Amino acid sequence: FFSVFIYRRVKKYVMKESFEDSYDYVIIFPMKKLEEDNKFTFSPFGIGNPKVEPKYEQSDVAKNVVNAMLEAKLELFPYLSVQGDELIVLIRCPLHVLQRFADKSDFEMRADPAQLELTLKAGNPQYRIAPIQITHDVDITPIPPTEYIYFKYEQDLNPNIYYVYPGLQDAFSKSVRLKLTFNILRAPKRMGGCDIELSKLLFKKKILCMFPMHDKEQAKQLLARCWHWGTMPWDIPTHDLKEYFGEKIALYNVFIAHYSYWCDTRMQTIPPVLPIYSVVITIWSIFMLEYWKREEFRASLR
Repeated sequence: FFSVFIYRRVKKYVMKESFEDSYDYVIIFPMKKLEEDNKFTFSPFGIGNPKVEPKYEQSDVAKNVVNAMLEAKLELFPYLSVQGDELIVLIRCPLHVLQRFADKSDFEMRADPAQLELTLKAGNPQYRIAPIQITHDVDITPIPPTEYIYFKYEQDLNPNIYYVYPGLQDAFSKSVRLKLTFNILRAPKRMGGCDIELSKLLFKKKILCMFPMHDKEQAKQLLARCWHWGTMPWDIPTHDLKEYFGEKIALYNVFIAHYSYWCDTRMQTIPPVLPIYSVVITIWSIFMLEYWKREEFRASLR
């Protein structure tokens, strides 16, 4: 049976942690229906209705996709659904594979501010780079010059130069792992990828669905911070939302926080007179949008 064949090939890559904390993606393949066997059920009153037991076989598309992921050194854990008509494959990418692919694809990683500042001050005599001192004037911007700096990942550099988020042991956070793993699945094999046309397979129903796994502990901590009684709508941790859900959802929440703050300001200052209200709401909308432009630029920088 093909699931046993897969398990024998991937058992040396399968780690022993819990599924919630160790796997990044799930891909579900449909099983190909072969034939039906009619088995009669017996009762005290005689032979009953025939019981249909369908048989399934793994499709060629699933075999090719699984083999491509194994060739890319991805770690897999396959198993069948309860009905036996779907093959569920859990996917994760080892750290050394992430590092190698990030280097080949010139993936941009965030720099550690303190380490970057020390590197600039030290310079590099080997390449005749003099020490660099950047003055930080808080009257111009509260953001230090070495904060929110991104550059291409290279395995040869000191790993301490990359920013490590609190609670992690390396610079590859959950969102970074998901992005790189997704890129590995689509990248050509010459770059160490799987060369899988995910959109095409999803459209043709060769893959039923594909989605990332939740990190229950990280999600629990994020939910506790957002639902805390002292957290106002404009104080939600948008940066943590970006690291967990991605940039698009984080930017949406930044706008909702900004709009909620300005709605609260409008309700406190508008008098209950219609002509005055019309003038004030016009001025309010202009200021709200202009300040949103500034907030949007700050959010894109972070």
